[in-house]
Amino acid sequence: MTDPTVRPSGHEQPAEGARLLADVGPEPVRWLWPERIPLGKLTVIEGDPAVGKSTLVYDLAARYSSGRAWPDGGQGGGGGRVLLLSAEDDAADTIVPRLMAAGADLSRVCLWDKAIVWEEDRQGPVPIVFPDHLPYLHHQIRAFGARLVIVDVLMAYLSSYVDSHKDQSVRVLLSRMSDLAAAAGAAILLVRHLNKGGSGPAIYRGGGSIGIIGAARAGYQVIADADDPDRRLFTCVKNNLAPRAATLAYRLEPAAGLDVARVVWDDHPDPRSADELHAGNAAAPTKFAAAVEWLELYGATHDWEAQSTDVVRDAAEAGISQRTLYRAAEHAGIVRSGRGGTGRWAWPTPD
Repeated sequence: MTDPTVRPSGHEQPAEGARLLADVGPEPVRWLWPERIPLGKLTVIEGDPAVGKSTLVYDLAARYSSGRAWPDGGQGGGGGRVLLLSAEDDAADTIVPRLMAAGADLSRVCLWDKAIVWEEDRQGPVPIVFPDHLPYLHHQIRAFGARLVIVDVLMAYLSSYVDSHKDQSVRVLLSRMSDLAAAAGAAILLVRHLNKGGSGPAIYRGGGSIGIIGAARAGYQVIADADDPDRRLFTCVKNNLAPRAATLAYRLEPAAGLDVARVVWDDHPDPRSADELHAGNAAAPTKFAAAVEWLELYGATHDWEAQSTDVVRDAAEAGISQRTLYRAAEHAGIVRSGRGGTGRWAWPTPD
C-alpha cells in the first residue's frame, strides 16, 4: 500500500482512465444551430402535451436537412442528415406530412423505429429502449451519417429498469448518451413533456428527474402565449456554452394540401424569459376574468356602445393588454365594427 506521507518524486503519471489537463488542447464549441444547439452534446426541448413541440422539432429537422436558414436568421447547415425516433406519431399520416409541410429533404431524414437484434438464435425487430440499444443507436448514426438525432419523446424509450424520477438512474443513462453524442459528433435532441406543477423556476418544470436537464448542455421550452392562444414561444431555460438566446415566437398554421400544421416564425423575438412566461400563464386566468368584468362595467356605463380607441385606451390605463382585452371581448360577445378611429364596440344588451 502506498504511504500517503511520501512526497511525489515528480515522475508520477495518472492511472488508467485519467489524464493530465496539460495534455488537453482547447477546442471551440461546434454548433448545429449557432449558439443554440451544440454538436456532440445533449439538448432538451420540452413543453406541455399538444402545445406543438413535435411540430417545432420537425421544422428544425426540415431546416437542417434542406440547408435553410435557422429561425433566428442564422446560417443553415448546408443539407445535413437527420435520424428520428418517434414514439407518438405515425410515419405516413403525421411525420412525413409534417416534414413535407416544413420543406424537408426527405432523402436526408431517416426514421429508426425498431432495433434488429438476435434473440434465441434468430434475428428480429424489438422495441427500442435505452440504455440497452445505445450501441445500435451509435451504429445508426454512423451508418447514415446523421448529425442531428431527435428522440421524441425520451420517456417512451427508457428501459424498465431506468427510473425517470431518480437522479442517479437518469444521470447514468444520459452520461452514456452524452458520450455517444461526443463520439459521433452529433447533436442529440431529447423531447419531453412538462410536469403538472405551475410554480417555481422554469428549469424545474420538465417531467422526470432534474438530472435530465442537468445532463443537457442546452435546454428549451415551448410555451403557449397566455395573451394569444395561437402564439407559441420557444424560450431558453439553460445554455452552458453560450449566452442565453432570445425567446422566439411562432404560430401554427394549416399547411396547404396537407392535413397538418406548419410553423410560421415571427420576425421579431419576444422580450420575455421562460420564468416570466410561466408566471404570466399562471396569472392569465385572473387577468382574463378581470378583463371580462371590466368590460361588463365599461359597457354598462357607456350605454353598451363605445368607440374602439376609447375602449383600448381606457383598458390600457386599467392595466389590461390589448390581447387580453380582445379575448375578453370575444368571450363577452362584443361586436367590433370598423377600423381605427371609426371603429365601434357594441355590447349585447342584458335582458
